[in-house]
Amino acid sequence: MCKGINKNGTPCKMSTPDNGYCWRHLSQYTNIDTEKSCINTQLKLVIFDLDDTLMHSPDNVHGILVLYLSRLANHARYILDYLYFNDIKLALATHNTGSHIFIKFHKIRDYFAYHCSTTSEMRKAPSATMSKQWMFEHIRQQSGIDYCNMLFFDNLPLNVNTAKRLGIKAVCVNDALGITLADLEKGLSLFNIPKNCD
Repeated sequence: MCKGINKNGTPCKMSTPDNGYCWRHLSQYTNIDTEKSCINTQLKLVIFDLDDTLMHSPDNVHGILVLYLSRLANHARYILDYLYFNDIKLALATHNTGSHIFIKFHKIRDYFAYHCSTTSEMRKAPSATMSKQWMFEHIRQQSGIDYCNMLFFDNLPLNVNTAKRLGIKAVCVNDALGITLADLEKGLSLFNIPKNCD
């Protein structure tokens, strides 16, 4: 039984008869190419922000409740599944101190090889921008992957610009939608032009 998720965020049709196919089985029943070779080999790691990128929070809900009442962006699980299936390492870099609760509750914790959230030490950083930069550096040190082999998704232009200054390819997502398949395509297209690491 397939545990993959289709683009609607529901189980793969291989598991239940009325849903679409996940990335693993899509090419078996359609003309869409899902071979692993379709992702540029320069891409080694994808970093996601949580709030308004992977996660949608309900209005007027605060505190710990927001983690349980929030939902994944519509295409988030599909995107995570696709990248994971294609052997791309995934990381979470977020200022949300309860992110571990959200990813456990929504059963996406196992996708992430690296998870960096705001800690008391990072709060001592001179600014939120520096704090995000520290997260990127922490992930780089843990993974051993160069910045030029990373892709970052966030809804905040400030964080996207911080990533780009470091040499990380980055895409700013619409915070009303969260990450979409179009954002993924845009991010993957940034790796179509070969560029060597400095």
